[in-house]
Amino acid sequence: MAETTKFHPALAVNNIKNFIPVTLDMESSQYNYWATLFKIHVRAYQVLDHIIPPTSTATGKKTSSSKDAKTEDKDLWDYLDVIVLQWIYGTITNDVLLTILEQDATAMDAWNRLVNLFHDNKTSRAVHLEYQLSQVRLDDFPYVVAYCQRIKTLADQLGNVGVPVLDARRVLVLCSGLNSTYRGVGRLIQHSKPLKSFSDARSTLVMEEDTLNNSAAREYDSALIVGTHTNSSNDTSNTVHPPRHNNNHHRNNHHKKNGGRGRGNHNGHDYKGHGGGHGNTHGGRGSAPQQQHQSSP
Repeated sequence: MAETTKFHPALAVNNIKNFIPVTLDMESSQYNYWATLFKIHVRAYQVLDHIIPPTSTATGKKTSSSKDAKTEDKDLWDYLDVIVLQWIYGTITNDVLLTILEQDATAMDAWNRLVNLFHDNKTSRAVHLEYQLSQVRLDDFPYVVAYCQRIKTLADQLGNVGVPVLDARRVLVLCSGLNSTYRGVGRLIQHSKPLKSFSDARSTLVMEEDTLNNSAAREYDSALIVGTHTNSSNDTSNTVHPPRHNNNHHRNNHHKKNGGRGRGNHNGHDYKGHGGGHGNTHGGRGSAPQQQHQSSP
């Protein structure tokens, strides 16, 4: 197999996932994405004829044929065909692999089985995707961009199975899934004349999300400042508090520095004094009541 040492671009590919990040499965409706990326890849590495037979050009000449390639260098052809087959198997799930796997299959055999497998399921997949599109809700996503991307993905997948989704319908689906927080801006989008494009509607929602987040951040900062101030005045009626700390030490020191109504602590008991006491255990009338301890004779 000495001829296989001849350099070919396909031999330089070490990890197919770097070029085809999509993993084809039975449920995701990503066949068209996967097939498009795969065809780009094999064309770039000069092995397209391993999955698609050569066709006639505009001049009536055929592209390099599989038969010619096999005749010129059969060992290299077989070697490259196995590599392309590995690329196919390496970018599909186990369920799909077990469906198309067949002993001694060529790369073209595997490719054609995938074409037949996914084209045969177009109707059922379209029904499933239509249901998913009708159930998309903003509350199911952490932020607006993810919500909009989900709508776009489902619409694109419907187009891939022969059920194109018009841009206007994407916008209406986007508006119908909004929650009460965004319902006002949703009405503005719906009533715009002409109707906003899906891209413009998404941008409007993203800006509204940023505005709401900035407003919430300012309100929180203001509440935190007010809460800190009222906490320093020992006002516990405010509902917004910074992290709670033990304020007993601060409270006693405050009354030590001021005359008038004293306040002290003795053996864990808090009490009030009057007159010139300073809130310690020995000041004026603010001193702590003495506990009587009688020892047994």
